[in-house]
This record gives sequence, structure tokens and C-alpha cells, in this order.
Amino acid sequence: VVITVIFTGTAITIRINGAATDVAAASCDVTSFALSHFTVGAFNGNGTISNYMGGSIRAIVFGASAWSSSTYAPIENYLLSEINSVNVRPFHQYVSSVPVLYSIQSDLGVTLNSSTVSAWADQSGNGHDFSQATASFQPTYAASGLNGYPTITFDGSNDYMSNSVGSQSSGQVIWEWTVYKLVTWVNGKIFWGGGVAGVWAGPTSSPQIQQVISTGHNTVSAVPVGSWSVAEALFNNSTTDYLKAGGTTATGSSNGAVGAFSSTFLGATNIPSLFSNVALAAHLMTIGQPTVAEKNLLTQAAIAKYGSSVVV
Repeated sequence: VVITVIFTGTAITIRINGAATDVAAASCDVTSFALSHFTVGAFNGNGTISNYMGGSIRAIVFGASAWSSSTYAPIENYLLSEINSVNVRPFHQYVSSVPVLYSIQSDLGVTLNSSTVSAWADQSGNGHDFSQATASFQPTYAASGLNGYPTITFDGSNDYMSNSVGSQSSGQVIWEWTVYKLVTWVNGKIFWGGGVAGVWAGPTSSPQIQQVISTGHNTVSAVPVGSWSVAEALFNNSTTDYLKAGGTTATGSSNGAVGAFSSTFLGATNIPSLFSNVALAAHLMTIGQPTVAEKNLLTQAAIAKYGSSVVV
């Protein structure tokens, strides 16, 4: 996030990512203060340090006079371009508190068979790559499906991909994060997961989705269809289980324990069956739940990469 604060003698203007968000009339003539030093990461009230910041700072630019837009706008644009270039990196790099089982995104590691996808490489370094050898079952690749980045679409008829993740023991805490679009909604279809903890369409009326192991729990209703969103799902075998999709969070119902598994699926179950018409830009699974700060970083990275139209 790029934040610009402009002080004049009569007002304070706050700009976030190049757009004015708040202008408040106030007596704030900073010229009456003798400025000898600055404090970063906390509030300095007459030598008493408090209100410590939890976060990271990449750059600070300070002007000794009230800048016009012709001065601060180019700085904002430069910093925003720097942020966007950083966020092109694989999403799993934002998670370090728990192991990443796999991480895929549609602008990295995609093997094409003409206009369809035969392999999708895991970026985590674990080698848990997705593949589909049968051409008629391969999802479709679009070179610029989302904000200039590629997307991969499963047709809801017979497209699916799977991977091998080794022997994963039962009872583990699983967390999934996905940038997706429901192209169409059909009740009872699996988006991702399959034989392990996953997310599917249901249980009853359109357009709802649930997290599911053997049965569905924590339902989000009125999810966006035809637009891009971010989804999170926690499988913790407790009432802290949750599904967040389309900006809405459903929680309070336990899905039960995750069973032992050795593979995961995209676009269908592990049978395979229950094929879904869903498009994906990024998807990752972790063993354990990332921190709140890491989840926020993933969300910010998705917006910076794919644009503010993505529903989070």
C-alpha cells in the first residue's frame, strides 16, 4: 500500500494507492514546529514512544514543503509500480509460519498442449505438480484472462487435473487459498480438493458454496458468479473451521478431521466426477494455518497483481 499524507495550514489530505480517500479541515500548520528528527514504526509523544506499528515499511519520502500533485503523483506511480513488480513473485513466498504443501499460479510453470494445459508446476519447491495427460480432459488456457495475466478454466464437463503430495497423515490442519472465478454455478460440483478437504457448490440454492470433507459445512450464499474472487478455507476439525468467499465469511461448524491423503484435484473430485466450470489464477494449500498478517499479505498481493476488481 502506498500512503500519501499532505499537511497544509488548513487541511490534511490522505491518499491511498494514488487516490484521495479523506480530506479533513484542521489546524495543522507544521511550520510552527521545530523538526529535528523523525520516528518510524511508533508514535513519539514528547520523547515517550508508544503505539508501535505491526508491519513492514519499504520506503519513506518526506518533502519540506506542500507538494503539488505534479510532484507527489509521479512518486506515487513509481512506488505503486515497484509494489506491483514485487507481487509478481510466487504467492507462497508470503507464507513462512507453516509449511506450504503446494502453490500454483497461472503465470508460472504452465505447460501447454496448444490451447490447453497438460501440466501446472508447483512453485513451492516440493515438486507437487498438477498434470493431465489426456488432451480432452485438459483445462483451457487464456493468455490474458485477468488483468493481463493468464487464467486456466475447467469446463464443467470432464476437465480436471491432479497431483501427488506424498503420504499425508490424517488429522492435519489444512488451509487453502484460491483466486478463482465461478464461470457457471451448478449444485454439487467440486471446485478443488476432491478426496481431501475441498470447496464445492451447494448445498441447495444458487449460488452457494461450502467447504466439504465428507459432508458440507459453513455455507457462503450469494457468491459472485462471472467475476473473480479470493477464497480461503480452514479445516481444523473444530468450530474455528471457516470458508471465506466473495467477501463473506462463514464459520462455527466443524467439518471433522481431514483424512489421510496422497493427492489433490482441481475442477473435480478424486474419482474423478462432479466436474465444475471454474477458472483459476492461483491456488495454494498449507499444512497448518498461516498468521493473520500472512493472510493479509496474500490478499494485498492478489489485489496488486490482479486488480481491485477482485472480490476479497
